[in-house]
Amino acid sequence: MKIGEILSFEAPRLLGRYLTEQTSPEERELLLVARDALLFISEFGQDYRFEDYRRNPDSPSRPLGEGLPSRRSWVKRQGSWSGAEGSKWEREQGT
Repeated sequence: MKIGEILSFEAPRLLGRYLTEQTSPEERELLLVARDALLFISEFGQDYRFEDYRRNPDSPSRPLGEGLPSRRSWVKRQGSWSGAEGSKWEREQGT
C-alpha cells in the first residue's frame, strides 16, 4: 500500500473506528488531533517526506518548516476557527 493511501484513507479510517467506541473526551481529542495531523500531511503534499522521515528520522531531507505555508496564510484559507468575529489571533493580525 502506498504512503498516500495510508495517510489519506486507511489511517484516518482506523482512527474513525476508535472514535465510534466509548472514549473519554481527552481520548477523543487526541484521536481527532492525530487524524487531522495525518490529513494535514497528505493535504500539503508531504506524504513522501513523511515516509522518508519514518525511514530515517535523524536525517531530515530539508530544514523544518521550509516550503510549508505560514500560519497566517493557512488560517486565511481555513476561515475563522471561532465564529463570525474570528479568533483572537485573527483579530490581532487584522485578518
